[in-house]
Amino acid sequence: MIDQPRSFSQRLIECETPTPALQEKYRKEINAMFEKKLGPWGRAMWAFWTVFGLAMGALFTSVAVYSYGKLPLWATAGFGLGAVFGLAYAALSGWIAWSGRLQLKKQPPAMAGLMWVFIVLYVTLLMVFVPDSIVGLRMLVSGLFFLVFAAVFLLAGRTEQAELRTKEKLLEIEYRLAEVAEHLKVRSEG
Repeated sequence: MIDQPRSFSQRLIECETPTPALQEKYRKEINAMFEKKLGPWGRAMWAFWTVFGLAMGALFTSVAVYSYGKLPLWATAGFGLGAVFGLAYAALSGWIAWSGRLQLKKQPPAMAGLMWVFIVLYVTLLMVFVPDSIVGLRMLVSGLFFLVFAAVFLLAGRTEQAELRTKEKLLEIEYRLAEVAEHLKVRSEG
C-alpha cells in the first residue's frame, strides 16, 4: 500500500513538462481572457473620453495660467494638477481607442490608480491650504466626498483584478489536470 501513492506521485512528477500544443492553447485562452476587443462603438467611446481628457487638460491649463498671481498659489497648483490628470487620462484613453482593445490586466488598474493619486493629492492640497472658515469646511467636505468615491473605485478595481487572477489560476490548474490525465491515459495504454 505504501508503494501505491509513491508510484502515483512519481508518475505525476514525470508528467510535469507541458506539451507545446497545450501551452499554446493555454496562452491563447489567457490572452482572450485578459484582452477585450472593442468594436466601432467601443472605440468611439474611448475616443470621446480622449477628447474629453484633452479638453479638461486644456481648460485646467488655461485656468492655471490665467489664475497665476491672482489666486493663492495652492489654487493654481490645484488647477495644474487637474491639467496633468486630464492629459494623463487622455493619453490612457487614447491608447485604448487607438489599439482597439482593452487590456484588462493593465489599463483598468492604471485608470483607478490615476484617479486615486489625483484625488489624494487634491484633498491633501485642500487639507493643508484651505482657509479657516465655513468656505474652507465646505471645500474639505466636498473633497472628502470625492476621496470616498475614488476609494470605492479603487477597491472595485482591486476586486476585479483579484477575480482575473483567480480565473487565470483556475484555468492553469484545469490545463495542468488535462495534461496529467492525457499523460496517464497514454501510459496506461502503453
